[in-house]
Amino acid sequence: IKNVSIQQFYEIVWSEGNKTTQKPFYGPWLEEQGSENLKVSDWEFSEDGVNAFENEWSGEKFQQKRRVDFEFERTTHLYIGPPVAGVHQTQYCTVEGNDKCVLAMTVEMSGIPYADCFAVEVRWVARRIGSNDIGIDVGVFVNFKKSTMFAAKIRSSTTIETKPVHLRLFESARKACAAAAGEEGAIEEE
Repeated sequence: IKNVSIQQFYEIVWSEGNKTTQKPFYGPWLEEQGSENLKVSDWEFSEDGVNAFENEWSGEKFQQKRRVDFEFERTTHLYIGPPVAGVHQTQYCTVEGNDKCVLAMTVEMSGIPYADCFAVEVRWVARRIGSNDIGIDVGVFVNFKKSTMFAAKIRSSTTIETKPVHLRLFESARKACAAAAGEEGAIEEE
């Protein structure tokens, strides 16, 4: 993303206006995507910026933590279960000066078959490129907590469902950053 700093990216995309002057982005974006019964908690901040909140899966510690809960209509159904799923995200974030912003989220589901068998670990890493551009890497990992014979199907369905979601989120984030900079904004894909 061109012409945006790490701090600006955090404030525009992830802060949700907590301790910043930016308007919320993530909650309204989820609503635009059809999410219902949305609740985005305020960020809990660690004392003195110390990395105090630990992500159980990765063992990493972060400066802040929040909870995001909503429901969405499933697009793949494994042929069983209700068409609506509950989503429970625990998000962790750290901003390292103007060099890096890491947002990790543990996504747990309810109301779908085998929801107790897995969680989805998502990671957005924004890194500074040059003086005022950033690169974004997004990763998704299915963390199986219990063994299931449907592991391969769960993994493939998760990939099918989450990839377009994160591409849409990235495009919306890019546009929001460009609008804040007062320009069209440019994107370079690798």
